Amino acid sequence: MSWNCGIEGETDDPAIRKLRARKKRSFLTTLLLSQGVAMLLAGDEIGHTQKGNNNAYCQDNEISWLNWELDAEQKRLFNFFCRAIRLWRQHPVFQRRQFFQDHAIRERNCTDICWLTPDGTLMTDADWNSDTVHCLGIRLEGKMIDETDEYGKEIVGTTVLLLLNGQEDDVRFTLPQHPFHEYWQPVLDTAVLRVPTYRLRKGYRYLLRGRSMALLELRSHLPKILDRWVD
Repeated sequence: MSWNCGIEGETDDPAIRKLRARKKRSFLTTLLLSQGVAMLLAGDEIGHTQKGNNNAYCQDNEISWLNWELDAEQKRLFNFFCRAIRLWRQHPVFQRRQFFQDHAIRERNCTDICWLTPDGTLMTDADWNSDTVHCLGIRLEGKMIDETDEYGKEIVGTTVLLLLNGQEDDVRFTLPQHPFHEYWQPVLDTAVLRVPTYRLRKGYRYLLRGRSMALLELRSHLPKILDRWVD
């Protein structure tokens, strides 16, 4: 099942084209920042659609050919995807070798991964089983105590927060708790081409647009040398 924003095929409607562009960014980012190898088809990064043909291996024509003379819309998608790839490369937490297993995902004091409601609280069984839940958050702990590098050292990266909104309506997502010397910094938002640069504290209600997702990093006000002295 699929939904093409109200019109099938090509359209000049600016509202539909804007929504389609947002959904492309959201789908690509969701896939790229998932655990494991991102299975991408050449041309995805420039919005090549194959005109809806999902089995075009024998189509030696415009359906499968890639046109590298990019228009403005394709260039924006390509540049956005490059930014998402750079963020993936910067964060070890997106490149885990093992499943999350330090704590159960519904445990109150989980450390490696936490699933959150738009209220900033941990998801319950009722939330998981609800047919109306289309928005959630994922907090990934940067201190990967169950992962080591090639030298046997513990991998320590940045803690991140993924916010996903699959519904049409915007959602005000309450950012979760963090130590007093830290803050949440937006670094990617599929609803906008430029993310805000201001620092966000716990309890802030982040505006998550419909059909979009955002990535935030947990940063510190203090130099790294002082982090171990602050609880």
